[in-house]
Amino acid sequence: MKRRRFEDDHRIALTLTCAVLCALCIIALNAPANVVESLALTLETPTPRPTWTVVWLDPATPTATPTPTATPSPCDEVFQLAGALDAEGRKQPEYVRMAMSAIVVREARSRQMNICALTERTNFLSVWHYAQRDPFSWHAQQFARPSESSLRIARDALAGQFDALRNGAMHFDGARQQGDEWACRPEVMWRGGTTCFYP
Repeated sequence: MKRRRFEDDHRIALTLTCAVLCALCIIALNAPANVVESLALTLETPTPRPTWTVVWLDPATPTATPTPTATPSPCDEVFQLAGALDAEGRKQPEYVRMAMSAIVVREARSRQMNICALTERTNFLSVWHYAQRDPFSWHAQQFARPSESSLRIARDALAGQFDALRNGAMHFDGARQQGDEWACRPEVMWRGGTTCFYP
C-alpha cells in the first residue's frame, strides 16, 4: 500500500513537471523575438562568482596611522623683530632700538617681505645666521627670549611708528672700539650708543 502511494506521488510529480515544461515551450514559441533573444543571452551569460579577500589581523602589528603633514606656522613678526633688536643691540638705549626697528621694517616692506623672511633669507641682519650656526650662543638666546621692551618697540615699529627716528639712515652696524673711543665708518650719518647709522 505504501509502495503504491510512493509510485502515485512520482507519477503526479512527473505529470506536473511535463505540464510546466509544455507551458514554458508554448510561451517561448508565442513570445516576441526580442524577448527570446534576451532570455537566451541571460542563460548564456555566466553568473560571476563572488571574490573573497582574506584579511589577516595580527594583533602584534599595529595598523599604521597617517602622520599629519606639518604646515608651516605663520611668521610672528613682533617676536622675530624683537629678537633681532635684542641680538643687535640689547644694551643700546631705547631710541637707538626704535631707530633700528624702523630701518628693519622699512627694509622688509621695500622688499615686500615679512620680518621672518628678511632675517632668515637675506643677509640684511647677519646676526640671525650667527644665531643659527650656534644655537647656544648669546645671540640665539636673544631670538629665543626677546625682552619686554623690545617686544613693545617691535609692535610700535610694525604699526608704522619711529620712522622719523631713523634720521634718514637705511642701515646700521655696531661701532668698533679703538682704544677708549667707538669708531664708525667714514660714511656714518649719526651714532647712538655704540651703534652707527649709515645711508
